[in-house]
Amino acid sequence: MATFLELLGHFLSPDWDFEYACCREVILFTNVLYGIFLLMDSLLFLLYIYVFARNKTLHANFRVILLIFAINDMALVYHRLADFWLTGIIDRENGFTYFIKMKCWATLIFSLSNVIGERSFSLYAYQWYHDAHWQFPPIIIIYIIE
Repeated sequence: MATFLELLGHFLSPDWDFEYACCREVILFTNVLYGIFLLMDSLLFLLYIYVFARNKTLHANFRVILLIFAINDMALVYHRLADFWLTGIIDRENGFTYFIKMKCWATLIFSLSNVIGERSFSLYAYQWYHDAHWQFPPIIIIYIIE
């Protein structure tokens, strides 16, 4: 009888090499975690686009610039998703190289989650920027462009 991790390994990569992967549980956990973060980034992007579409206070040129920034960020995320699914779960490179590669991609995913979340909040708060009851500091525009 197959264990859950073996079934998950076969689902994620049918050509899994069980002799090569001495720590397959850790690799599976990290890749499932990456998948969860990619899903979270996609949901944050949809939230950003929703807030962006409902915001009526932005200048048209500024809207185009922000949309280009958002599409660029999500292109990086989806490029990571494609790299994740097309190259397979196990990277048969040197262990140190694999660690550096995964560390860089994990940092990218965390950073993009932070940036997209901040942009969504800033766009939402910018709607009331000129209202006397909602005087947010000018730093909010920096978060939008960040």
